[in-house]
Amino acid sequence: MGRGVLDTLAACQATDGAFDEPVATQQGVVDAAKNSGGSAKTVANLQTRLHNYQNMQITIALMAPMFESDLEDDAEVE
Repeated sequence: MGRGVLDTLAACQATDGAFDEPVATQQGVVDAAKNSGGSAKTVANLQTRLHNYQNMQITIALMAPMFESDLEDDAEVE
């Protein structure tokens, strides 16, 4: 698959809110761009998207305990 297709795949994978797959896919896109002589601008743009997926992964991991607490509170009310 071409870099553009994989880049799009990573974006689609990210829409479900789980970021392990898009991080892995986008890392492959970045590696492919570097190994095939992609321009510095292209590699930088692809890396920016990779960092965004990684940041979302971290944000969700940090927020998960808050949501679990909310769910427990809701269960006690019922």
